[in-house]
Amino acid sequence: MDMAVHVGSGSCRLAGDSRIGRVLSVLVAAGSFFLLSAMPVHAIDLKEVFLLAIEEDPRFVGTGYESEATREVLRQAWGGVFPSLTAEGVHTETTQNIVSTDNEVFGSGKSDFPTTEYTL
Repeated sequence: MDMAVHVGSGSCRLAGDSRIGRVLSVLVAAGSFFLLSAMPVHAIDLKEVFLLAIEEDPRFVGTGYESEATREVLRQAWGGVFPSLTAEGVHTETTQNIVSTDNEVFGSGKSDFPTTEYTL
């Protein structure tokens, strides 16, 4: 199969096999259509460039993370200065059924002993 490409004044044709030439011209036309029909590009102003740089530049992003880490270290340091406080409470209900006893303080019958404890 003998082929030659002829290019001249904005056209390209393939000599030798007309099917390949037709396929190639369809592909070039389709590629040109997609390139020319791309979304329009809008202009960007200096403020947008600056905001984009702050969001995307690793130096700016890293500086933001360092600032957050510094605030966290400061918060933890102040945590050691303030006193810590722990509170706990327990309430217990005790009920006794006394059948018989030799103890004069506790007679017979039923006795309830509520107990409440607080710890600071």
